[in-house]
Amino acid sequence: MKSLAFFCFSIVCSSHIIFGQTNEISNKRLRSFKAHPYWIDMMQDSSVNYLEAKIAFETFWKNKPSPESIIEGETEEESEERNIFQRMVKSDKKYKSEIIQYAGAHKKFRYWLRENLAYIKPNGLLMNTSEIKALIQQELNNRDIHH
Repeated sequence: MKSLAFFCFSIVCSSHIIFGQTNEISNKRLRSFKAHPYWIDMMQDSSVNYLEAKIAFETFWKNKPSPESIIEGETEEESEERNIFQRMVKSDKKYKSEIIQYAGAHKKFRYWLRENLAYIKPNGLLMNTSEIKALIQQELNNRDIHH
């Protein structure tokens, strides 16, 4: 029960930190997140700021359909219809193929987000291996006390 409460608390805290974090990221950086999938490299970096990686991912995918929806032939409600100028610059077929190329990374990143959610420090960085082991040991000790 405590684990569930801790998990819910982590989600609430991270959402408050994310909103504050967005304000700290420059518009130039956000534009670069929109244009390039930095989130792919960020999830491989052990010193990455989890919250910034999440913002990079969300910014990149904003107004784009998910790769899964394209593969399954669906359209997402939150994705904007591409205007005539966007279609002149890049055909729908090329646009969709570029999105599909990130299908594996998209799925892997969503998994990475879920797996690391409980290990975010207040500053947005992820706990290192020894900190995670200590957290797990503490949780095991708490379970032993209550049983």
